[in-house]
Amino acid sequence: MTSPTANPPVPWAVGGGADNPIEHARMIPWAIFQGAEGTLGNADLQVVALATPGGSVQINPGGYVIQARGLGQTYESYMGKYGNAVTVNVDPNSTASARSDLVVLRIEDNHVAGEPWSPPVSNDNGPYRNIVVVKGVASTTKSLRDLGNSWSGIALARIDIPAFTSAITNAMIVNLRTKVVAPPWS
Repeated sequence: MTSPTANPPVPWAVGGGADNPIEHARMIPWAIFQGAEGTLGNADLQVVALATPGGSVQINPGGYVIQARGLGQTYESYMGKYGNAVTVNVDPNSTASARSDLVVLRIEDNHVAGEPWSPPVSNDNGPYRNIVVVKGVASTTKSLRDLGNSWSGIALARIDIPAFTSAITNAMIVNLRTKVVAPPWS
Protein backbone atom coordinates (compact mmCIF):
# COMPACT_ATOMS: atom_id res chain seq x y z
CA MET A 1 0.00 0.00 0.00
CA THR A 2 1.51 3.29 -1.08
CA SER A 3 -1.27 5.56 0.05
CA PRO A 4 -2.01 7.54 2.08
CA THR A 5 1.19 9.44 2.55
CA ALA A 6 0.82 11.17 5.90
CA ASN A 7 3.21 13.99 5.09
CA PRO A 8 4.01 14.10 1.36
CA PRO A 9 7.32 15.96 1.01
CA VAL A 10 6.68 17.19 -2.55
CA PRO A 11 3.98 19.84 -3.16
CA TRP A 12 1.67 19.34 -6.13
CA ALA A 13 3.06 20.32 -9.53
CA VAL A 14 6.76 20.43 -8.64
CA GLY A 15 8.57 19.67 -11.90
CA GLY A 16 11.88 18.10 -12.80
CA GLY A 17 10.69 14.53 -12.30
CA ALA A 18 9.71 15.05 -8.65
CA ASP A 19 7.42 12.38 -7.22
CA ASN A 20 4.07 14.18 -7.01
CA PRO A 21 1.86 12.23 -4.59
CA ILE A 22 -1.57 11.10 -5.76
CA GLU A 23 -3.04 12.39 -2.50
CA HIS A 24 -2.56 15.92 -3.81
CA ALA A 25 -4.44 15.10 -7.01
CA ARG A 26 -7.36 13.83 -4.91
CA MET A 27 -7.33 17.10 -2.98
CA ILE A 28 -8.30 19.05 -6.13
CA PRO A 29 -11.91 17.81 -6.48
CA TRP A 30 -12.27 17.91 -2.69
CA ALA A 31 -11.22 21.58 -2.66
CA ILE A 32 -13.43 22.51 -5.63
CA PHE A 33 -16.54 20.95 -4.07
CA GLN A 34 -15.54 21.47 -0.40
CA GLY A 35 -15.99 17.79 0.42
CA ALA A 36 -19.47 17.53 -1.12
CA GLU A 37 -20.24 14.50 -3.26
CA GLY A 38 -22.77 13.52 -5.87
CA THR A 39 -23.37 13.73 -9.60
CA LEU A 40 -22.30 16.64 -11.80
CA GLY A 41 -25.34 17.01 -14.07
CA ASN A 42 -29.08 16.75 -13.56
CA ALA A 43 -29.46 13.43 -15.45
CA ASP A 44 -26.00 12.06 -14.63
CA LEU A 45 -26.02 8.45 -13.37
CA GLN A 46 -29.81 8.37 -13.17
CA VAL A 47 -31.13 4.84 -12.67
CA VAL A 48 -33.97 3.99 -15.06
CA ALA A 49 -35.89 0.89 -16.05
CA LEU A 50 -35.11 -0.75 -19.37
CA ALA A 51 -37.32 0.22 -22.33
CA THR A 52 -38.88 -3.20 -21.92
CA PRO A 53 -38.83 -3.79 -18.15
CA GLY A 54 -36.76 -6.78 -17.11
CA GLY A 55 -34.29 -7.99 -14.51
CA SER A 56 -31.86 -5.11 -15.03
CA VAL A 57 -31.75 -1.34 -14.82
CA GLN A 58 -29.81 1.19 -16.86
CA ILE A 59 -27.50 3.80 -15.36
CA ASN A 60 -27.22 6.93 -17.51
CA PRO A 61 -23.77 8.24 -18.42
CA GLY A 62 -22.41 11.15 -16.43
CA GLY A 63 -19.90 12.56 -14.00
CA TYR A 64 -19.48 12.15 -10.26
CA VAL A 65 -17.48 13.28 -7.24
CA ILE A 66 -17.09 10.87 -4.31
CA GLN A 67 -15.42 11.70 -1.02
CA ALA A 68 -12.49 9.40 -0.21
CA ARG A 69 -13.16 7.59 3.06
CA GLY A 70 -10.14 5.29 3.24
CA LEU A 71 -7.77 5.25 6.19
CA GLY A 72 -6.08 8.66 6.45
CA GLN A 73 -7.80 10.09 3.37
CA THR A 74 -8.62 13.56 4.65
CA TYR A 75 -9.41 16.37 2.21
CA GLU A 76 -9.52 13.92 -0.71
CA SER A 77 -12.19 13.02 -3.28
CA TYR A 78 -12.41 10.88 -6.38
CA MET A 79 -13.82 12.36 -9.57
CA GLY A 80 -14.72 10.58 -12.78
CA LYS A 81 -17.35 9.85 -15.36
CA TYR A 82 -19.15 7.14 -17.27
CA GLY A 83 -19.16 8.02 -20.97
CA ASN A 84 -21.78 5.40 -21.81
CA ALA A 85 -24.87 3.99 -20.14
CA VAL A 86 -24.32 0.89 -18.00
CA THR A 87 -26.77 -1.99 -17.50
CA VAL A 88 -26.83 -3.57 -14.03
CA ASN A 89 -28.64 -6.78 -13.07
CA VAL A 90 -31.14 -6.78 -10.21
CA ASP A 91 -31.94 -10.13 -8.60
CA PRO A 92 -35.63 -11.09 -8.79
CA ASN A 93 -37.66 -10.96 -5.60
CA SER A 94 -39.02 -14.49 -5.34
CA THR A 95 -40.36 -14.07 -1.80
CA ALA A 96 -43.82 -13.17 -0.47
CA SER A 97 -42.46 -9.91 1.02
CA ALA A 98 -41.36 -6.68 -0.62
CA ARG A 99 -37.59 -6.09 -0.84
CA SER A 100 -35.55 -2.93 -1.23
CA ASP A 101 -32.15 -2.83 -2.95
CA LEU A 102 -29.69 0.06 -3.05
CA VAL A 103 -27.86 0.94 -6.27
CA VAL A 104 -24.44 2.29 -5.34
CA LEU A 105 -21.47 3.71 -7.24
CA ARG A 106 -18.46 2.58 -5.23
CA ILE A 107 -14.73 3.38 -5.56
CA GLU A 108 -12.62 0.28 -4.95
CA ASP A 109 -9.09 1.67 -4.51
CA ASN A 110 -6.96 -1.22 -3.27
CA HIS A 111 -3.94 1.12 -3.09
CA VAL A 112 -5.28 2.82 0.06
CA ALA A 113 -4.26 1.33 3.40
CA GLY A 114 -7.10 -0.42 5.20
CA GLU A 115 -9.39 -0.76 2.17
CA PRO A 116 -10.84 -4.28 1.68
CA TRP A 117 -10.74 -4.35 -2.13
CA SER A 118 -8.84 -6.95 -4.11
CA PRO A 119 -6.51 -5.80 -6.90
CA PRO A 120 -8.43 -5.12 -10.14
CA VAL A 121 -7.98 -6.99 -13.40
CA SER A 122 -5.47 -4.36 -14.54
CA ASN A 123 -3.43 -2.15 -12.25
CA ASP A 124 -3.32 0.52 -14.98
CA ASN A 125 -6.96 0.39 -16.11
CA GLY A 126 -8.82 -1.06 -13.13
CA PRO A 127 -11.69 -1.10 -12.87
CA TYR A 128 -11.46 0.92 -9.67
CA ARG A 129 -15.14 1.89 -9.67
CA ASN A 130 -18.09 -0.40 -9.59
CA ILE A 131 -21.86 -0.03 -9.65
CA VAL A 132 -23.23 -2.56 -7.18
CA VAL A 133 -26.71 -3.47 -6.02
CA VAL A 134 -26.85 -3.97 -2.25
CA LYS A 135 -29.71 -6.40 -1.75
CA GLY A 136 -32.21 -6.25 1.12
CA VAL A 137 -31.77 -2.78 2.63
CA ALA A 138 -34.38 -1.03 4.77
CA SER A 139 -37.18 0.56 2.74
CA THR A 140 -36.27 3.87 4.39
CA THR A 141 -32.64 3.86 3.18
CA LYS A 142 -31.73 7.16 1.53
CA SER A 143 -27.96 7.16 1.63
CA LEU A 144 -25.00 4.81 1.50
CA ARG A 145 -24.12 6.06 5.00
CA ASP A 146 -27.42 4.53 6.24
CA LEU A 147 -25.77 1.12 5.78
CA GLY A 148 -23.14 1.93 8.42
CA ASN A 149 -20.10 1.23 6.26
CA SER A 150 -17.18 3.46 5.32
CA TRP A 151 -17.14 2.82 1.57
CA SER A 152 -16.07 5.62 -0.73
CA GLY A 153 -19.30 5.70 -2.69
CA ILE A 154 -22.68 7.30 -3.31
CA ALA A 155 -26.20 5.93 -3.49
CA LEU A 156 -27.83 6.41 -6.87
CA ALA A 157 -31.26 4.88 -6.25
CA ARG A 158 -33.27 2.53 -4.10
CA ILE A 159 -35.39 -0.05 -5.88
CA ASP A 160 -38.50 -1.10 -3.95
CA ILE A 161 -39.41 -4.48 -5.44
CA PRO A 162 -42.84 -5.95 -4.70
CA ALA A 163 -43.23 -9.62 -3.73
CA PHE A 164 -42.77 -12.18 -6.50
CA THR A 165 -41.44 -9.62 -8.99
CA SER A 166 -38.60 -9.92 -11.46
CA ALA A 167 -39.21 -7.03 -13.90
CA ILE A 168 -38.10 -3.62 -12.64
CA THR A 169 -40.24 -0.63 -13.66
CA ASN A 170 -39.61 3.09 -13.19
CA ALA A 171 -42.36 3.16 -10.55
CA MET A 172 -40.13 0.99 -8.30
CA ILE A 173 -37.06 3.25 -8.59
CA VAL A 174 -36.52 5.95 -5.96
CA ASN A 175 -33.93 8.50 -7.10
CA LEU A 176 -31.36 9.18 -4.35
CA ARG A 177 -28.80 11.13 -6.38
CA THR A 178 -27.64 14.52 -5.23
CA LYS A 179 -26.16 17.06 -7.60
CA VAL A 180 -22.84 18.43 -6.45
CA VAL A 181 -22.16 22.10 -7.12
CA ALA A 182 -19.04 24.04 -6.32
CA PRO A 183 -19.76 26.64 -3.63
CA PRO A 184 -19.51 30.30 -4.57
CA TRP A 185 -16.21 31.87 -3.63
CA SER A 186 -16.39 34.93 -1.45
